[in-house]
Amino acid sequence: MFRFLLCSFIGIVALLFGTQVVHSQTNFSLADSLLTTSPNAIQVGDFNKDGNMDIIVANILGSFTPGNVTIFFSSGGFHFDSTYQVAIGNQPARIFVADFNNDSYPDAAITNSHSASVSILINDGAGRLIATQTLTTPYDCDGIAGGDFNGDGNIDLAVTSQVPSTLQIFLGDGNGNFTQHDSSSSGLGTYPKIGVVADLDNDGDLDLAIPNELTGELSVFKNDGNANFTTSSPISIGASCATSTSGDFNNDGNVDLALVKEDSNQVLILFNDGTGNFPNSSRYSFNDTINSLVSGDFNKDGKTDIAVAMKKGFVLMRNLCNGTFDIENKIITGYGAGRQAIAAGDFDNDGDLDIVKANMSSDNLSLIRNNFSNTEIARFAPEMSKFYSLSQNYPNPFNPTTAIRFGLSVRSNVKIQIINTLGQIVTTLVESELEAGYQEVQWNASNAVSGIYFYRIEAVAADHPNNRFVDVKKMLLLK
Repeated sequence: MFRFLLCSFIGIVALLFGTQVVHSQTNFSLADSLLTTSPNAIQVGDFNKDGNMDIIVANILGSFTPGNVTIFFSSGGFHFDSTYQVAIGNQPARIFVADFNNDSYPDAAITNSHSASVSILINDGAGRLIATQTLTTPYDCDGIAGGDFNGDGNIDLAVTSQVPSTLQIFLGDGNGNFTQHDSSSSGLGTYPKIGVVADLDNDGDLDLAIPNELTGELSVFKNDGNANFTTSSPISIGASCATSTSGDFNNDGNVDLALVKEDSNQVLILFNDGTGNFPNSSRYSFNDTINSLVSGDFNKDGKTDIAVAMKKGFVLMRNLCNGTFDIENKIITGYGAGRQAIAAGDFDNDGDLDIVKANMSSDNLSLIRNNFSNTEIARFAPEMSKFYSLSQNYPNPFNPTTAIRFGLSVRSNVKIQIINTLGQIVTTLVESELEAGYQEVQWNASNAVSGIYFYRIEAVAADHPNNRFVDVKKMLLLK
């Protein structure tokens, strides 16, 4: 109830005084396009560790012809000057990027739908991916996700296949090798798709949420901490959902889900009650074919937004408050046709999330710039910016510890969070009331993978809660 009243109060302030307490504007524009061949899946990562966000694409060269993976290496500022290709299996469907062998370089795993396999690609330290292992799956393997399922510090994999419906768990040994731990059809519906890996029941380990496309159900698998997953019967969600993403959309501390409902051009939001159950939901309709989505804080207001890929372009679902989204009606058009995949990353190193969208039928990638503007924040409190401050972390780059220094003009309630390039919160360093003056906090990133991170401060004056300071800076972890 308090959150609802707070959101209502913020909206009333905006209507009466023409400005919001903290609000930012997003304005996207086409930055460039890259040519490729039938791109079916896309992800991002700094593969050569030069501080710039690269793009990895899985290309289909024929239903029963080996596909390939292409890496577009960025030199910064939406400039991609070189590429690297490696052959994989037939009909590549999905990409998962993480550091499989603990050398601080991102590696990749690709599901090959029509060759019933997963290609494991290990980074050679120069950004080139080398095929080192092929995992066997049932036919039409489509979904892949990962995380440390058994708490040993190594990345594991979860793979879903459709014929028959199967969930496989592969455990990583920390050297880039994977061994099958479990394979089961129990608890799955028909045509399980790519799922979400997150701590859904707040017990400290990673669970799985997998949409089943043909039966309109959601399968939730809860982890016992040792990579053993149990589930009850699939939950009916009344929608044929194929693609999902996650985030704390209503700011209650629980991981919620967003799913693409392809059969009626809808996005379905499922709100987690903290136990891995989703009793409440909301739906948003669009006027174009929906293909995929990605979550992140695109306007740096501390709330998780959703970017939705459509046939004519994409639309941003801007999170207003309490899990309510404003569907911005400026759909960008002319960016290709056919099946779309979407990913987010900071390609121009300006501190906000941009978009890359794969257009299968037109054989290209659309690079979409986020022209973030925080002018409303400055207009609301012009004097506070002279006294509140957020300094660049030191050292930077760093491994594994860095210091973040900030200044408070008055006693304030302060929150400092570490955010990855997908807009996901990695950790909260500070969430308390602090006295005025200069403060310093350290982040020990021993358990984080190498790459670009952002740190965000939100300071609210304790005696004047309408006075708020927000700032974001970027840092680079190199291991």
